[in-house]
Order: sequence, then C-alpha cells, then structure tokens
Amino acid sequence: LASIEADINKFFTYSDLEQADEYAGQVMMLEQRLKEAEESSVTVNEREKLFDFPVSDFSEIGSMGTTFKPYADLWTTAAEFQKNYPIWMGGDFGKLEAESIDTNVTNWWKFAWRAEKTFDGKKEPQSVCTTLKEKLDEFKPNLPIITALRNPGVKDRHWLRLSEEIGHEVMPDGNLTLRNLLEIGILQHENYIVSLSEQAAKEYGFERTLDKMKSEWRELLFEFSAYKDTGTFVL
Repeated sequence: LASIEADINKFFTYSDLEQADEYAGQVMMLEQRLKEAEESSVTVNEREKLFDFPVSDFSEIGSMGTTFKPYADLWTTAAEFQKNYPIWMGGDFGKLEAESIDTNVTNWWKFAWRAEKTFDGKKEPQSVCTTLKEKLDEFKPNLPIITALRNPGVKDRHWLRLSEEIGHEVMPDGNLTLRNLLEIGILQHENYIVSLSEQAAKEYGFERTLDKMKSEWRELLFEFSAYKDTGTFVL
C-alpha cells in the first residue's frame, strides 16, 4: 500500500500535457493495483473473521482511490484529447465524424472547467486543466465548418461550388485536412458554407425519398383487366 500511495503522490506534480499518454498509462496500472489491493483486503478480512482474529482496517485503500480519482480522470481525458487532436487537424477531412468531435469538445471543455475548480490551489494539475480548456476554446470555432462540410448531403458538386466561392480548389480526396482548410482562410466563409450545407441537406432528403420510392416500386406488380369488349385494358 505504501508503494501505491507513493506512486499516487507523483501525480500531484505532473503538469506536462505532452506526456498525457504516458501518465494515462500509469493511471491504468495504478487503478488495477488499487483494485487488486481492495480484493486482497476483502480476502484477508474474511480469513481473519474465520479464525476469530482482529479485523484489519484497510479503509486507506478507499481513501487513496478517492484521492487519486480526480487525477486519473484528468490524465485520461487529457490523453484522449492529445490522441484525437492531431487526427482532427491533420487526418483525412472526409473521414472526420462531426457529431463525435462536437460531443467530445463540449464534454471535455466542461470537464476541464469543473476540474480547474476541483484542483483550486494545486498549481500543477490546475495548469493542465487551464491549458486543456484553452486548447479546446481555440478549436471550437472550427466546429461549424466541420459540421457543415461533413454533412452527408454535401457531394462533389457542392465542393466544386465551394471551390469557386473561396478561390481555391478543395475536395475531400483523402489528402484534404482541416489544417489545409484553415490555412486558406476557410473560417472567413462560414456563412456561405453553412448555407451551402443546408441546401445540400435538403437535396439529400429529396434524393433519399426518391430512392425509397424507386425501391418500393421496383417490385410492384400492375394488374390489367379487359375493359368490356373494347379490346383495351385498364389498370
């Protein structure tokens, strides 16, 4: 238990966001050690009771877990951000999941805001919360663009119109990234892009409706019957 406590205490001084992945790995190992310690304490107490020995007090395990949880949550969240941010910025724009990104940015910002208050007076972890919140604030203006252009209704024809509007050829061909778009000033065209996306969504809705009608009518059988003695048939 002393070893676990010593390793938990190390987290009090961690402040480098760039090391988040490493710290998150340490979190997983410590959480496993705490779990095993808790299980062992239950076994020991059961055996003590069985032999009428005084029951040992292992409440410190729970206390250590409570102390460690805010740090565990902080570095787990920080590691998730550090893993996803390069993908958002430099990954294939045509594969970005707008809804997931928006949800993560919102949830992680709220977490950082609350954690900043939780760690009030604790310089190192609080600085991590502040930095994380600032990075998310910096990214937030990109969300409307991502949401609009990752609308499933936006097709090549809409990208061609966008290219004409901004004076740069852009197409989600596997090489386009959010960083590329930002470098050519895409945020300046937000209103146009949102409007274009709304129109694309309407067109997409019409197309899906037509596809559904075609699918339903494809197997439809029309029956004709003779109309009196006219030699013609009616549906």
